[in-house]
Amino acid sequence: MSVETDLSNKDLGKLAEVSGDSPGRRIDHAIEIAREILGMDFGYVSEFVGGEQILRATSGDGESFEMTEGDGYPLDGTYCQRMVTGQIPKLIPDTSENDKVRELALTRLSAIGSYVGVPIYLSEGRLFGTFCTISHNPAHQLGERHLRVMEVLSHIVATGIEQQRLEKEVERLRAQITNMTTELDDAEGDRRLSRIMMSGEFQAIPRGALPPE
Repeated sequence: MSVETDLSNKDLGKLAEVSGDSPGRRIDHAIEIAREILGMDFGYVSEFVGGEQILRATSGDGESFEMTEGDGYPLDGTYCQRMVTGQIPKLIPDTSENDKVRELALTRLSAIGSYVGVPIYLSEGRLFGTFCTISHNPAHQLGERHLRVMEVLSHIVATGIEQQRLEKEVERLRAQITNMTTELDDAEGDRRLSRIMMSGEFQAIPRGALPPE
């Protein structure tokens, strides 16, 4: 069964809206759409950097989970690390019914009642991080359709991330070319002055003498 046949026409319409956004807006919009369709309190895109999980984009009530955009958290022991390595499922409608997360300190401290997360892979196959939504309350309405929504949105987020990186690289190259052009112009100016002085065309004017007409 294809992903498309798992989704409602309403879901597909919202996904189409996201695909037309600019790269940065596409990522933010994807998280908002995920929260809306799944009915969750908080959504985020995280990047795995070394031993940390850094929140790159968020939507919703992150404060109640003590999660803030831009912050980094030790990756070891997180839901996302466990999900990526297959220790816990991608969809947990009720954390109190899952033996793998029920007793975790993170579950208690952040009062996580439900979780849906999927990996974000870039086009070359490299794992970037995760795309997730969480709520304080159990969400027994969640099912396979909602997981498909998250998976489709994760691909959209991945394209947004790659386009952002491409735009930054283009800007870097433009700045580099501008600097090189300036340096070449300066060097050419120095060479012209040197040729004039070496040819004798430039002669010192004696002090007190009137400039030539």
